[in-house]
Order: sequence, then C-alpha cells, then structure tokens
Amino acid sequence: MLDLVIATCGFVVVVLVWMSVLRTTLIPRRSSSRMARWTARACATGGAALASRLPGRLRNWVLDLCVPVSLFVMAAGWLSALAVGFALLVVAVGGTWSGGSPVVDMNGAAVAVTVAAGASAVLVAAAFAAYLVHFMDAYGRREGMIARWATQVQRVTDADVLVASHLRSGSRDSLDSYFAQWAGWLADIYNSHNSYPGLVYLRSAGQPGWPRAAMTVMDAAALVEAVAPRWAPLHARVLLNIGSCCLQCLARRVGIELPVMTVSLQGREERAFGDTMQLAIDSGLPAERDIDHAWMAFQEIRVRYAPYAALIGSRADQHVND
Repeated sequence: MLDLVIATCGFVVVVLVWMSVLRTTLIPRRSSSRMARWTARACATGGAALASRLPGRLRNWVLDLCVPVSLFVMAAGWLSALAVGFALLVVAVGGTWSGGSPVVDMNGAAVAVTVAAGASAVLVAAAFAAYLVHFMDAYGRREGMIARWATQVQRVTDADVLVASHLRSGSRDSLDSYFAQWAGWLADIYNSHNSYPGLVYLRSAGQPGWPRAAMTVMDAAALVEAVAPRWAPLHARVLLNIGSCCLQCLARRVGIELPVMTVSLQGREERAFGDTMQLAIDSGLPAERDIDHAWMAFQEIRVRYAPYAALIGSRADQHVND
C-alpha cells in the first residue's frame, strides 16, 4: 500500500510537470502556464524590492536581470520537480524498507524509470531552449519596431507632430498605412506577451520604452478620430481597438487594476489640447468637431489605453537616476 501511494504521488508530479512544460513551450495559446506567470511576477517583484535598496547602477543591473533569472528559475523548477517525481517512482518500484527507511534495489523496473527520468530531463531542457529562442525572437520584433521609429516617438506629445508630418507630406492613405503598421505591431505584442509573460517585465533596450511608444502612436490615432471621425482612416480605429485590448489585458497580467476614469493626461500634462488640435487642422486635418466636443471624444478614447500604458511602463522600464 505504501509503494502504491508513493508511486501515485510520483506519477502525479511527473504528469503535472509535463503539462506545465507542454502548455508553456509547445501549445500555441494566448495564455501561458501558471509556472511562467508566477516565476516572472515573483522575480520581477523581488528584483524591484531589492533594487530599491541599491545605488543607481546596481539598481538597473538588478532590474535587467529579473527576467533572465525568472526564465532559469522556471526551468530549474521543472527539472527539480521531475527529479522528485521520478525519485518517488524509483523508490516505489525498486524500494525495500529496512528500519522504516527505503533501500533502493536497482532492478529492471527501477533502471527503466531512471532512464525515463534522464530522457525527460533532456526533453525538458530542449523544450526550454526552444522557448528561449521564441522568447528572444518576440523581444527582437518588439524592439525592432521601436528602433525604426524612435526618432518620431521620443515623447508622448510627439503624437501631434506625427499627425502633422503625415498630413503635410503624404495623404490620408499614408496615415492609414502608418496606423496599420502599428496595429500589426500591437497585435504581435498582445499575442507574444500573453504567451511569454516575462516579456511584460523585460525592459526596452533604449528609449522610449514600448508602452510609451504605443501610447504616443495611439494618441495620434485618437486625435484623428476625435477631430475628424468621418475622415479618419480605417486603421486608426483598428489601432485603437487592438491597442486598448492589448494594454488592458497585459495590465491585468501584472496585477494592475484601475477604477473608471474620465480624463487621462499621462504624458500630456503640459500640452494644451487646443494647441494640438490647431496644429492638426493647420496641417490639413478637417475639423468635424469643435474643440469642446473633440476634447471629450479624445478623452473618451484615451482613458482606454493611456493609464494602462503609463503604469506598465513604470513597472517594466524603471530607469533610476544615479
């Protein structure tokens, strides 16, 4: 009876580990395993707590290491749990009891379980290596888009300049194409950051961080939608819908809950909406609403994404001054 209980416990542990490994590394889905989420959040929280007690350079060094550490903690957790599970199976199939302690007799069944344990460890290591490749590929896509457009989105208020420059040098189709590129990028962010939760905490290599870049471009789309809703290109609304869904979902993933808001000024505290609207109109944007109605429409759109982007950015991109 004792051997049966031990074997059952070992089998359950091995099955649970493999379910976690498969769900995390091989099964395509928009939600990763609890193991991936918990290790990422625990290491990010612990790293931030430790970094707050350190001088500037060490803080940034610790924050940069949080996500890599979480990945290897996840792998170590899988391997350790596998070792425990197979050890219980070996004791159950090849163990004898002497004085209340197990003595393992490496019979044929015990040897087979040991071989299976080694094969499982190799397969888990291979699955983790593949996971790292996909993880870094997703990170590269995220950062590549920011690097290509960094000169245009350094500040949140650069949204005004984005709209003006596209209206002056191009056309409605040019603006639509621009919004379509960013909508595709945010769709990729949504899928990849849900599949690989560590990406939410992995800081951008440079400035601006990805939440700020997303907020800036979405501000440009929100401005066009607020001032000229009938003229606005199709992908302005697509960008706003995808981006809002992405940022709200990722905020929930990192434990951010916000009350209902009616006004959002994150990053735009020193920029009057009247100046923004006038710049867009002077650049060729048709004014279909007066300033009061445009302001209300802009805020109705912006509260769906800007507060979430600001808080995600503050957690994922904590640059600390020396």
